[in-house]
Amino acid sequence: MRGALPDTRLYEHTDSADLPDAAELDSALELALGNRDAALREMLLNTKREPDMAEVLRVTEAERVSGKLDGPWEVWLDHTGQVRSTVPFARWLPTRRFPRVQDRTATSYKVRPIDDATASGLNLAAATQERMRMAGIASLLDAVAFIAEEFREWGDDGAPLITKGDHAQAYRQWPVHPDDIPLLVCLVWGDTVGPEGDCRAFAHKALPFVAFGAVGGYTRVAASVIHPLRRIFSVPQNAYVDDFHRASPARWAALHERVFRELHAMLGTPLKDGKNQGPAAVLGLLGLDVISTGHWAGLRLTAKRRDDLAADVDSALRARRLSRRDAARLGGQMGFATTAMFGRIGRAYASNVSAHRGGWSERLADALAWWKALMRCPIYHRRVHGDQRPVVLGWVDGPWDMDTGTGAIGGMLLPSRRSGRSFSAHIPQHLRAELLRVGKKQRNTQSELLAVLALLLTCPDELRGARLILFEDNTPALENILSGAANDDHSKDIVGAICLLLGVLGVEFWSEWVASESNPADAFSRPGEPEKQAEAAALSRRHSLSAAVPRFPASFRMDAGAWAAAVAAAKEDWRTTTGTLAALLGAITFDSDDKQVTLGRLRARRASVVAAATQYHTELLRSATIDWLQSVPTPENAKLNANDVVVGFYAVPIDGMRERVRTAPLRKLGLDVARAGPTALSRLADARR
Repeated sequence: MRGALPDTRLYEHTDSADLPDAAELDSALELALGNRDAALREMLLNTKREPDMAEVLRVTEAERVSGKLDGPWEVWLDHTGQVRSTVPFARWLPTRRFPRVQDRTATSYKVRPIDDATASGLNLAAATQERMRMAGIASLLDAVAFIAEEFREWGDDGAPLITKGDHAQAYRQWPVHPDDIPLLVCLVWGDTVGPEGDCRAFAHKALPFVAFGAVGGYTRVAASVIHPLRRIFSVPQNAYVDDFHRASPARWAALHERVFRELHAMLGTPLKDGKNQGPAAVLGLLGLDVISTGHWAGLRLTAKRRDDLAADVDSALRARRLSRRDAARLGGQMGFATTAMFGRIGRAYASNVSAHRGGWSERLADALAWWKALMRCPIYHRRVHGDQRPVVLGWVDGPWDMDTGTGAIGGMLLPSRRSGRSFSAHIPQHLRAELLRVGKKQRNTQSELLAVLALLLTCPDELRGARLILFEDNTPALENILSGAANDDHSKDIVGAICLLLGVLGVEFWSEWVASESNPADAFSRPGEPEKQAEAAALSRRHSLSAAVPRFPASFRMDAGAWAAAVAAAKEDWRTTTGTLAALLGAITFDSDDKQVTLGRLRARRASVVAAATQYHTELLRSATIDWLQSVPTPENAKLNANDVVVGFYAVPIDGMRERVRTAPLRKLGLDVARAGPTALSRLADARR
């Protein structure tokens, strides 16, 4: 439970620089032991009378009877405020025990007792010499794909099937070293002893759930099961701590399951029957449905987890309040749910929920609205076996001038099956105004992220279903995209949109850093510099690039509900019986006469629901086409049809930041608004002919 954990020779060793020396670990333990009475006094004076604590005490007493806990003893404050206890150890650490209600079926506990070994200081006094490897969902999907390819000639006998297993009360089957028992004294609140109340004290004799040493110990137990299965019986077994899973060809799946059970019988390790399932093509694992067929594999949230998450989001939106503790819990659940999503969809919004500090905010409301939309129309992770994606190489750049508050973007794309594309443009005024609202002059990272977003919006046909290898010279921007989150609010909005569009397009994303001097997009991102433009022209000739007009979003903030409504409308239009995710993704197109999906403009059937998603004025989207005229149209200078709508606007002079912000809505509509100086005013005309 403390010090450097034993070397199992099963895993890769960590760098010695990352491993604290023994003196540091001993010092951390001595510090925790020295602060014991102060920690106890604070715990007793600020006791949290949480719901379900009676159930925790009942489970604790039952485990004591079964020999997994020692005790009970008592800890209390006397009338002078001094800590008193009957705990028989001279040097012991107190750990607060609290309840966590279990929503899953086939679990060993309805209310799981959790011991906070980090707060007690024990986890700070332990370290591992190895980088423990745990095989999760990604490794299972890799195994499914491998089997589907290698055993394709077997037909139905070669179809990959998945199986899962679990140990009964896994951690609690294995003993703690006797010397470490005093360091694992858990406290459960009671009301029977002492004038201020007391805690019942118990000492763990079996591995607790949340001690760092217990995780390391149980990982070694799991490895001791996996190793003979692989090396002696050739069973492709994996484990994520105490969750065992594997993929097998259908011909051998039943035999592999029998070997798995027989080995556990030989070892004397009981399995949890309610959680040992399969072989099957669809199986619930780690809170997700894993789907395996001979042609594709995918993930989705279980119906219960999806419904529960949607209900929690709806509840917070109705109450318009979310406590810090509930925000941390809900954000964690959202973060786990992104495991099933394509790429990193939803992570930017999940981080906004986790970072919430209580009360209410528009940023929180926006994040919750997006998760409501994602639960309504999720874009799940899906792999097609043997899918040979076309490779597309892309370069982007986005410089920003702090002195003038202006920026530009540029990029080039080299598809393997199409001609290359390039784009180059100044960042529009309405987006610059949004970026400058924060009062921060340096917006280079946001400009770089906007260049990536513009690449996806401008070249959807070249990118759909491809493997995009993107070269970028801005490290923070790359880190934001790879993590699916960011600290800056504008960066979060852009990253969220990038992940969403990667999912809709079905793009497999890979990124690489490139030095600025070696980035060809640098030439395209300087539209106002003749030297750079000449360089860009030379690149275009050399690589036969066709220039594309870049598409920009109407705003960095999208409307979540309208997006979900538009995706649902696209799904309804799809007339096939496949019912797979491919049907949904195939129905959404980016450049067609009847349906268009972009971040800034989203048009489907000329319906107002899509106009709302874009934040464009609905009146301007009623007609099939929009023409911008420099003056009020008359029968002499414009051809007008019977149902045309003509809207005229005054030209507005801008002088300073305040006016720039106030006129941002006009720039969203594409209006050319002068920055400074007097301009000719045209009469507002609204005529229907």
